[in-house]
Amino acid sequence: MADKAEKIAAARKKLKQYQARQKDRDYDPHQSQEPCTEPTPPDIGQAAAALPSQQQSPPSPTNTCYTNSSNPQIGTRHQDDFLNGASFSSVDLAPAPKPSTSTDGTAVSIANYFNSSTYSFAHQPGAVDLFENVEPKLAPVPVPAAQMPLVEASRPPEPPVDASLYNINKLSDEIGNLIANANADLGPQNTILELESEKADLARQLNAEKLENDELRLRLRNHQSVVDELRIENDKLRLENSTRLTVEMGPLQDQLQMQIQAVGVLVGEKAELTASLSKCKSLLQERTAETNELQYRLKDTNATVQKLQGELAEAASHGQRYEQLEQTIASQVGEYQREAERFRKLYEDLQEDIAELRQKLTVRNEEYQAAQQTLEQTRSELGIAKIRIDQLTTDDGQDFNAKIESLTQQNLIKAQQIKDLQEVIKQIGTERDQSSQQYQNYVLHLNKEISNLAEKIQELTDENNRLSKSEETAVRFANELERQIQQQMQKQQSVYEAQQDAKVEPSEGADSQLREEYERLKAELDALRTNYDKLNREKQELMNGNVSKEEQQKSDYETQVKEYEEQIAQLQLTVERLQLDKPDVAKLLAEIESGRVGASRAVTQNQELKYQLEEMQRAFVQISNDKLNLTDKLQTELHLGKEMKANYGNLESELGAIREKLHYKDEEMIRLTHENTELNKQIYQQNQEIDRLRYYESRSNDAATLQRELELQK
Repeated sequence: MADKAEKIAAARKKLKQYQARQKDRDYDPHQSQEPCTEPTPPDIGQAAAALPSQQQSPPSPTNTCYTNSSNPQIGTRHQDDFLNGASFSSVDLAPAPKPSTSTDGTAVSIANYFNSSTYSFAHQPGAVDLFENVEPKLAPVPVPAAQMPLVEASRPPEPPVDASLYNINKLSDEIGNLIANANADLGPQNTILELESEKADLARQLNAEKLENDELRLRLRNHQSVVDELRIENDKLRLENSTRLTVEMGPLQDQLQMQIQAVGVLVGEKAELTASLSKCKSLLQERTAETNELQYRLKDTNATVQKLQGELAEAASHGQRYEQLEQTIASQVGEYQREAERFRKLYEDLQEDIAELRQKLTVRNEEYQAAQQTLEQTRSELGIAKIRIDQLTTDDGQDFNAKIESLTQQNLIKAQQIKDLQEVIKQIGTERDQSSQQYQNYVLHLNKEISNLAEKIQELTDENNRLSKSEETAVRFANELERQIQQQMQKQQSVYEAQQDAKVEPSEGADSQLREEYERLKAELDALRTNYDKLNREKQELMNGNVSKEEQQKSDYETQVKEYEEQIAQLQLTVERLQLDKPDVAKLLAEIESGRVGASRAVTQNQELKYQLEEMQRAFVQISNDKLNLTDKLQTELHLGKEMKANYGNLESELGAIREKLHYKDEEMIRLTHENTELNKQIYQQNQEIDRLRYYESRSNDAATLQRELELQK
């Protein structure tokens, strides 16, 4: 208890010291004496503008203080929330701090107080005002919602000052820790009163800190105005530097113009002939070296031409081989065509055989129908015979002998018909076996032919692939040869142009050399001008940079100006050196003549190479045409093979249909055999009945004889 009381007393002492310091600051003449005003900084107002629209809080004026409420528990809860809240941000108060939990379980965030601009102490949903119980409330004055964004937009963004907030945060943490340790032991009344008084002090301190923040913002605005003035001065300095640079570059440009005029005057003098002659000597040496190099190149080209001739001979041999292959392929194509004709004939013969078989099948169907009709007729006759037998058994038969003879004749006729039907069935079976054997032989023959055709097609495809590969190699070789010939032609053209330029008279060559020097100097002058433009652009870029960068680039400009002066001095030295040199005109003419002869030889060789290249191109075109013909023939053969395969498939389908028909015929033959057996049974039964009738007839005859004998005896 004593330790806690001492800690609380020490905390109160620190708080009083802090309040005294704040009062001293309040009496400072630089600060405005407005204890109740609480201006909200724009950055806090911007964070408050990001609150959700669902949280509807009543508006309260910005420059208003609040009194203690009659409920002390709310004050203690807010004090705990204020003391246990997260630390303030030193730069930006917009991020949400860690929520602190009060004794009632209600979450109160102290950052909501600092994050609201126009609603500084307004009620947020789920939270209570932090300093609601500190000072008396005033009537809320509603602020129009449409005016708030305009006020916030008119204020420039200013960074918050974090020193005083850090001190408040530190003191609040210490007081919160002490009060949290002492709340369990001290009475509620004393702690509530003390906390309310401390809250009021803290509110006043917070207002003072806000005033200090406003003063710091005013200072910041002053500093910004100073910075703007410095920027204006910086722009003025840049303008002065640019004008000074333009003034300094003016005499340099005048000097350059004077140098150009001096060079133009020197061009007209005879002393420049010496420089031109020396140049001609150097050019002659270069040309001799180039002619030697061209001679070596001509030797190389001759070697390549010989090599190309050998390759052309090889290409001709390849062409002959291709012709031979074409002839062999043509012969094979003829054989394939003959085989295709043979297959067509076989197909036609097979179609004729199938037609004959169909005709035979129709004939057999007709015979079968006739046999069925005869069978039905015999059945009807058998029924009639049964009826007659019944009649004979019932009635007195006088014509028994005639009937028996007619029945025996009919029986013989039926037996003959049965024999004929059996022979027809045997003949149909033999014909079926023969047709199936012929079909199997034909299928085997077709399979062999198809396998042979597939092998030949594979050989042709392999040969075609090989020919295409050799053609691709020939095309690549021809392209490489054409590229080499074009390179040689370009080199020959460059040599010829150089020799044509060397045909000019020595004086004209000297003048041309002087003109070249003049053009070179002019190009250097253009380069200097481009550099000057580049410097101007960099100067404009420096106008947008800071002063240190400007000074650095100014030093760079000075170094570049020195380099340009050195280049001008070197140009003057080169002009003086050119005036001192003179070439040997006779030697120059002799070397030019020799170069002309070499160029004419090179031109003739170039023409020969062109002629050889044209011949190679013609050979390549011929090879490509042969390849196209071969591919066309191969495609036709492939098409014929596909047609033959399609015909073979059709034949197989027709043969399958014939097999099905033969199967049906076999079933009909089996049915006919069954019917034949039935007929045999019926004939046997009929024979038995005839025998029985004969027995009855004999008995009747015996009875008749007995009756006659009895009559005679009477």
